[in-house]
Amino acid sequence: MFSGRPQKNQSNARLYFDEHLCINDYYSEDQTAFGMWIGKGSERLGMKEGCIVKRDDFVALCDNTHPGSSEAGTLTQRRNPERRVMFDFTCNAPKSVSIMAVTLNDQRIVEAHQAAARIGFKELEQFAATRIRKDGANDDRITGELTSAEFTHTVSRALDPHLHTHFTLQYCSFKHFYYPIVYLRH
Repeated sequence: MFSGRPQKNQSNARLYFDEHLCINDYYSEDQTAFGMWIGKGSERLGMKEGCIVKRDDFVALCDNTHPGSSEAGTLTQRRNPERRVMFDFTCNAPKSVSIMAVTLNDQRIVEAHQAAARIGFKELEQFAATRIRKDGANDDRITGELTSAEFTHTVSRALDPHLHTHFTLQYCSFKHFYYPIVYLRH
């Protein structure tokens, strides 16, 4: 099951990365979770799919800055204090699957969940669209591109078995993106 939640605060987005996304077990210092880039938009920004997410790149995108060139995003996006910084889509495995994966320490189940979550993400990416609001136009255009970081966790904050994958969709808009990635059309 996919669920989603927008993030509109840049400092909270940074804190979320440090204290939630990069940590699997919320109460252990040695339970690091590494994120990987996913999506056609990530590729267009020079972050190869499957490469590890660096904090500086993640934060740059939250600030609507190109991580490779430090190019500032479009003015409309930077000016809006209520702009969406990112959208966190979470793909949750059923409780019974989580229990089996965690209690048996079965990586095959975790890998099957990750593969299924990525298929769901690719389906979601097909509906990515942008709003065209220039020169009186009021159109929506399908881009089929998302810029996202993927993080898989195996426990909940209550330390219960909870296999889930976060896909943090970055809202970024740059001049060299013909289709700025702004929202998901449904």
